[in-house]
Amino acid sequence: MNDLATITPATIANIQDVQEAAQVHYTAKAASIFYEAQDNHEMAQWAKRIYLESARRAGELLLDVDREPGVRSHEVTPYQALIESAGISRFIAATWQKLAEVERETLERYLEDAKHQGTEYTVSGLLSYANGKRDQVYTPESLIKTIGHYVRLFFDTFPDERDALVSTFWEWIGGEWR
Repeated sequence: MNDLATITPATIANIQDVQEAAQVHYTAKAASIFYEAQDNHEMAQWAKRIYLESARRAGELLLDVDREPGVRSHEVTPYQALIESAGISRFIAATWQKLAEVERETLERYLEDAKHQGTEYTVSGLLSYANGKRDQVYTPESLIKTIGHYVRLFFDTFPDERDALVSTFWEWIGGEWR
């Protein structure tokens, strides 16, 4: 499956190998970067959809692997061998498995949601959407304090509760872009 142009969600659903799903995933990621550089938002979004779908499929396949939680040995387990042969880390494998737990209907709603049509499809965006965190996009206070510690910035908390959450930085500084 080397020709990205022939890949559809239906062909991804038929993938039976984690390595193949990972290859499609990374190829789609590269394609999305290429299309973004060309200012072709529509094709970049299409590539990101393939990127998400293939990661989700790889996660489904990883969830099907028999594992023995808590068993430690010096031998490589079938699961470890699989993620190693696919060239992915344990963290990526765990993230893809989280994607696999997102219901198909939720994925489709995320992809069709007009808000997301104008922004970049991302793994974290899909996981947040699936967890119901759709309208509360903000920078956590703990992150602001950490950054402030290192760059010696001091931030005042918002004096009014209605100003505590803003959807974008531009909105916060009074811009029109959203």
